[in-house]
Amino acid sequence: MNVTATNRRGAYRTARDDARRHFAGGHVAEGWRHLERAHVLAQPDGIIHIGSHIAMLRRGIIENDAKEVAGQALRALLAGPASLTGRVPTGNDGRARTPLSKRMAIPDDLRPHFASQTQPTQ
Repeated sequence: MNVTATNRRGAYRTARDDARRHFAGGHVAEGWRHLERAHVLAQPDGIIHIGSHIAMLRRGIIENDAKEVAGQALRALLAGPASLTGRVPTGNDGRARTPLSKRMAIPDDLRPHFASQTQPTQ
C-alpha cells in the first residue's frame, strides 16, 4: 500500500470517529457531514468503501429513514465492485439523496489524500 493510501485510510478512520462522537453528542447534522467525508476518503478502497455505506445504513436505521436505508443497502452492494473497477463517482458524498453517478468536488482539505488521482472539475 502506498503512502497516500495509508494516509487516506487514517483520515477515513478519523472521520468515522468524528462522526460517532458527534452522533453520540446529539449533533446529527455534523455526524452526517463526517460520514460523508469518510465516504469520499473510502471510495478508492473497496473494503472501507463498503464499510462507509454500512455506517450510513446503520445511521439510517437509527433515524428510521426508509429512503436512506434503501439507498445505503443498494450502495453497500455496489461499492466494492465500483472501487475495484475504478468506476466510483469521485467526491460523491454517498448519501441516498445524491445520485449514484454524480461526481462532486473533493473538499480542499481532503485533496492531499488523492494526490495521485485526477480531480473532478465542478
